[in-house]
Amino acid sequence: MIEFGAGKSLAQNIYLSHMGIEQTCVDLNPMVDLDQVNQAIEQIAALGVAIDGRSVGDLNELEARYRIRYLAPVDMRRTDYPDGWFDMAISTNTLEHIPQDDIKAIFGELRRIIVPGGHVSARIDYSDHYSHTDKTIGPSNFLFYDAQEWRRHNLPAHYQNRLRHGHFVNLFAETGWDTVSAEPRIEHELDMERAKSELLCHDGQDHYLAGEFLLRNLPLTQTI
Repeated sequence: MIEFGAGKSLAQNIYLSHMGIEQTCVDLNPMVDLDQVNQAIEQIAALGVAIDGRSVGDLNELEARYRIRYLAPVDMRRTDYPDGWFDMAISTNTLEHIPQDDIKAIFGELRRIIVPGGHVSARIDYSDHYSHTDKTIGPSNFLFYDAQEWRRHNLPAHYQNRLRHGHFVNLFAETGWDTVSAEPRIEHELDMERAKSELLCHDGQDHYLAGEFLLRNLPLTQTI
């Protein structure tokens, strides 16, 4: 299994280690923080999950004890993995930070390195991430800016593509994935008068704040 956009604590991966899964975790830039990793280990072990439970001092120990290989930098648009190398990929709250054309390239590459019949599980946060810390704005705030206005606020270090649920549904279909499920999550009232029309899909799902997808990889010679 491969996870892209693994982040700092690898808590999800530490939890999955109790299942004996071989995990490769990658980031475009080095992100892992061993202090946060060890905190996650302590917390998950305290819950009674059957993991190794010992702290790690480096990435070699992380792989030896938890079967988690962390690699960065890795550009998921172009990897050197052989065809069909992984049986599954996961992505959690990462795709909202990637430009649309790069997402297409990533999912094209995933079509190659995921075995036919393998899956991608993805959770995407559609909310304005600035609202997570600034309680004076709402989770749909960034939909009220046109492209020129938003460019001034959309810093590279915290890039947000502002895509809605329907955009991802279409994007995954365009890149050849069979959508097993595509569930919008967390309803929120959206001020349609303020929201910029060009940012919306107008499919009745633009107001949702998250989405969960399970995608199946078809053989490269097969289309949906």
